Amino acid sequence: MKSQNRLHILLIASALFQTAPVFAQARSFPLPDYIYSKPVLPGTRFGVEYSTYELERHKYYKRTQTVRANGEFAFNDYVSIRGDLPWTRKKETNTETHTRFDNMGLGVHLANPDGNWIPLGGLDFTLATGNDKVGIGSKRIFNVEPFVGVGYHGDMFSIAAIGRYNSQANRNFKEDATKKDDFERAWVANLNLGLSFTYLDLLLEYQYKYLYDPDPKHQSFHSIAPGINIKLSNFMLGFAVPYAMSKDRPYDIGAIVRIYGRF
Repeated sequence: MKSQNRLHILLIASALFQTAPVFAQARSFPLPDYIYSKPVLPGTRFGVEYSTYELERHKYYKRTQTVRANGEFAFNDYVSIRGDLPWTRKKETNTETHTRFDNMGLGVHLANPDGNWIPLGGLDFTLATGNDKVGIGSKRIFNVEPFVGVGYHGDMFSIAAIGRYNSQANRNFKEDATKKDDFERAWVANLNLGLSFTYLDLLLEYQYKYLYDPDPKHQSFHSIAPGINIKLSNFMLGFAVPYAMSKDRPYDIGAIVRIYGRF
């Protein structure tokens, strides 16, 4: 099954590369919009994203599919606010397939894109709009994720290094033993490379996640995601293939397709 999915992904990527030259020239941005680790530069963006992740272990199989409506509004080049509304379908071996709204995302992004070196920062978090019983989000637990980083862009090449701290929380910001709340806390590092041409961006995104709490579940997770952005004036079509490189991992391989306008 994994081989068939990889063949489909390769065919889609090949088709995107072949159709790229017919598109008009897009606006030029200091850093490309990353797909796997999400855009970090403030901007006004509206669009939709589809993602699918699969895990297969002997007789166990899990697939998580999400359609996500995204919106971001920039007050200027330095500050923007964003939000997303995800609808998730989860299929798991020996478990009923569930479909419902996941935890809604909100955030504030900051940057100073005036030079070749670009300081980055912000705060992303989710609201408890999911459902614990079906394993899609949570109705009492949400996530808070501040991040800082720095990007560099030249004429064609760009790179960004971003560090994130992710922690679960509830309304009281306190673990509740009666509800068996045991918050997960993790450090996340992203290294994103970009090569920008007239009609497309070539992307390579690496992520390292270290889950250090709760004890004794210390885990590290490495993943890499090659991708492309095809640029049609102010509109973008993005495609990425996240691939897990760690033995203990939440998924084996995934695919992300995003179409949106940036203004």
